[in-house]
This record gives sequence, structure tokens and C-alpha cells, in this order.
Amino acid sequence: MDNISKFNVNELQNSFLNAQPFNYVVIDNFLDTCLIKEIELEIRLMDPNNWFDKKTLFGHINNQPDCDTQSKKVALNIREQFPEKTKTIIELFESKEMINFIENVTNIKELQPDPYLLGGGIHKTTSNGHLSIHCDFNIHPHTNKHRRVNALLYLNSNWKPEYNGELELWNKDMQSCAKKIEPISNRLVIFRITDESLHGSPEKWLGPENYSRLSLAFYYYTDDRPEEEKSDFHWALWFKRFNTFY
Repeated sequence: MDNISKFNVNELQNSFLNAQPFNYVVIDNFLDTCLIKEIELEIRLMDPNNWFDKKTLFGHINNQPDCDTQSKKVALNIREQFPEKTKTIIELFESKEMINFIENVTNIKELQPDPYLLGGGIHKTTSNGHLSIHCDFNIHPHTNKHRRVNALLYLNSNWKPEYNGELELWNKDMQSCAKKIEPISNRLVIFRITDESLHGSPEKWLGPENYSRLSLAFYYYTDDRPEEEKSDFHWALWFKRFNTFY
């Protein structure tokens, strides 16, 4: 946590609260560089049989089996199967110190981590994979808590612009992308989750066959949320670009 204390929380909060098209902040060189490289390496060396296909897991729940919402994206959220150094980062992002940091940055209080890591954990997108623009599920199906914040830590030390894979933040009318964020190593992106937080990485990942797009994903919840943000439970809602639903 010593590395985190170097950041000016007031500046980060100001950036977060004034960001468009919705609240977000980008923090580079978030953790120790050597540790990040070690984590990236151990994830890249993981047994490919440990991963599950996110489209298979969530596509049938959304009742949208024919939608090209995401492809060649796999994940792992089973704690017992995490590599050792990766476990330390998972624990860090669930710690009181980290939650306090995220609360101060977002000005959202009483945040709670997800013990199930539902939809979170380690994400890997392989060659030609993508994640369409969407807003995330809004209420945890097991705890009934409200999803409020995403934190994504990228692990791509050799990323190049020609690989694509940028995180795209879209305006709520789906007419244009307001921000593209490169998935470079040790970059943390924190953003608010509402039904207007439209995001994804829709361009096909063009990294080499043996070089996947990696990230760690953490989601934070509260017992309640502001009335103006509330909606009935839904899983991820998917959009085509230029204002057309999947």
C-alpha cells in the first residue's frame, strides 16, 4: 500500500467527478513495477484449461445466445486456482486500505468487495477477441447489493497501438466514443457503474497468437444507491454502436 499513498487523492477525486461521458479516472504506475511484471508472467503461464468462457457463462443468462457480445474472452474467478502472486493482488483490492482509497477517489462511501468475484477476477482476451459496448449488471444476484464501481488493472507490458484492445467509454446516446484508454501494464481504471456507463473493447484484439490482452477486474457494491440511479435487476445490456441494441 505504500505505493498507493504517493497519489494525490483530492486530484484523483476531482478528475473522477468531472470526467465525461461518466465518472472515471486513469491511474498509471499504480503498483510496484516488478510485482506487476511477475503477476503478468505467472498469468501468461497458466494452464489454458483453468479458464472459463465468459460468453458461455453469461450469454445464456442474458437470453441472447445469438448476440456477438463478446468472443474469445475467458476469465477465472476461482480463488483456489489463482497463481500465488496474483492472490496477493486480489487480497489487496479487497483490503480496507484499498477500499478506503477507492471510496475517497469516487466519493462513494461504504463500498464492499464481492466475495464471489462474480464476473471479475482475471480476464483474458485472445487473438481476434472483443467485448462489445454494454452497461454492466446492476444488482448482485446472490447478495442483492448494488454494483457501484469497477476497477480494472491492466497487465500488458508489451502492448502496441496496432494490437487495439483500448477500453472505450461511449456517450449514452451511442452516437460516439468519448474516450479510448490504452490497456497498458500497471494502469488502473476506476469508473462508476450506472445504466449509463457504456463501455467495452469492441475492436478485435490483434496481438500475436501467444500474446493475450490481460486485466484484473474488481467490482464494488453498496447496500443501497441513489434513487435516480435505480432500475430493476438486469444482467449486462449490450449495444451496437450508433444507437442500435443487440
